[in-house]
Amino acid sequence: MKILSGFTALLVCLVFAACNKSKTVIDAWDVEVGLLESTPFPALEEIQPYDDALVAHRYQLLSAVAVERESPALAVQQLIILHWAIRDKKPIGSVKNFKQGDVKKFTIQRKLDRSDLNGRYIKNGIDDFELFLFVEAEGKTKS
Repeated sequence: MKILSGFTALLVCLVFAACNKSKTVIDAWDVEVGLLESTPFPALEEIQPYDDALVAHRYQLLSAVAVERESPALAVQQLIILHWAIRDKKPIGSVKNFKQGDVKKFTIQRKLDRSDLNGRYIKNGIDDFELFLFVEAEGKTKS
């Protein structure tokens, strides 16, 4: 009986390990950026019928460190970062107060990796469509 329970425990560990390996890991980077251009903050009336909105800002990349060793190096000079501007019909004041020249630290992820943001209201007044699009990882603002 002891052998069987030991085998069962080993089997359960192997199954959980296999499940954890199949979990998709989203690449993330801790970045320091300088704000170059911001999109005007959306009004609640503007985002109807949505309750949430993201806003795009263009930044100069000052430094970037991959959060996980497996993440590729972030080799861009400028990028667009989407920030939550409105959540549950409530404006996010900190984003509203960002000013050109501000140096900020964020943890960011590629927008393409964030399928949970598909169908969300995004206000993007940045005309440079060749820049890579990232999103600030929720709850990860550093300064």
